[in-house]
Amino acid sequence: MDGLTEAQVDILLRAVSNAPSVHNTQPWEIDVTERTIGLFQRKVDLPSHDPVGRDRMISCGAALANLELAVRHLGFDSNVDILPGSADRDAIGLVTAGRPRPATEEEDQLYQAIARRRSYRYQFEPKPVPNTLAAAIAGLARQPGVESHLLTAPAQIATLASMLGSAARALRADRIYQRELTAWLASPSEPAPEHGDGIPTGALGNGWLPAGLVRTNTPMPDDYVLAERIAAETLLIVTTSANTVADQVAAGRVLQRAWLSVTAAGMAASVITQPLHLSGFPEELRDRLALPGLPRALFRFGYPVRVLPAVPRKPYRALLRHHRRLDAR
Repeated sequence: MDGLTEAQVDILLRAVSNAPSVHNTQPWEIDVTERTIGLFQRKVDLPSHDPVGRDRMISCGAALANLELAVRHLGFDSNVDILPGSADRDAIGLVTAGRPRPATEEEDQLYQAIARRRSYRYQFEPKPVPNTLAAAIAGLARQPGVESHLLTAPAQIATLASMLGSAARALRADRIYQRELTAWLASPSEPAPEHGDGIPTGALGNGWLPAGLVRTNTPMPDDYVLAERIAAETLLIVTTSANTVADQVAAGRVLQRAWLSVTAAGMAASVITQPLHLSGFPEELRDRLALPGLPRALFRFGYPVRVLPAVPRKPYRALLRHHRRLDAR
């Protein structure tokens, strides 16, 4: 079989480039050999926010999901090998473009949603997500080893609100965390054009749920107000049964499929992981909510009240691990 053309590789690179990542670090690289595309982690240190690299692995899992969809968009079977036995310890997955097979309508809808997906950290419209749709989204965020839990019980919502409030206050007062977060923020007048990464201040949201990108000036509502806000949204807790790198990649992979489905349905979403890095927080949340595993991400979604611009991205060709010219066909 012929290898991929430059135009086809560009489609793959753009899809990976548009994946969500912790602090918009885009911690990945791509290598293309004939019809096999390797996804590799690019180690970006976030010692305060992501000390063991768990969010980096979740980010790489999201990039892998985009890569799979892009291969299907090109009209090939997508054969995936996660964490292949390789001497390269940075290898996350191999995706092989197999036999020709047209993408399904659902796959094409998810692929088209890749470029429209945003991290939406504002409040949603006061329009509830239909229960059947919420359940379907929750189902997409599951696979062996990964579970999702829709938060609906008032007692559970109150527990989460209390824990998130405490976590937000701790993050707001943590000078080392704040210094690291500030280093990854881009001002509105200088949206990191040189690097194409980092978080524009306009993407921080308005502190509606002060549990994600908490800054020193983020307002802290009372816990009962926070509980009311959580109850007005649709929120999933994604858990894993183990804490291996493969589990973290798998969580990111299914979470991205759910996120793209939310986007394709005309909704918006954001992921909260910051509190889950505080010592003892994941274990306490698991125990108090009787979750089946350790929480890896909180996923909130609903109908947006505003349209957000795209955040900066690295030049997609810079994602190529080996900068060689591919034969044009």
